[in-house]
Amino acid sequence: MTQRAIISLRPHESAEDCWRMIAQRHDYHFYHTPIISTHKRYINISMLADFSEIIISSQNV
Repeated sequence: MTQRAIISLRPHESAEDCWRMIAQRHDYHFYHTPIISTHKRYINISMLADFSEIIISSQNV
């Protein structure tokens, strides 16, 4: 079963910005990020490397 981490972007953020931030802050490949956004609050989750799929969800409307 695929475990997913969903990263929700704020209106002023782009997916590229998100990946760049992840790459700069963490020594992981893009699909192994310890940052997840829940209700627009960023939470550090060190175990997120166990997730096999990362989804970026844009809230831009």
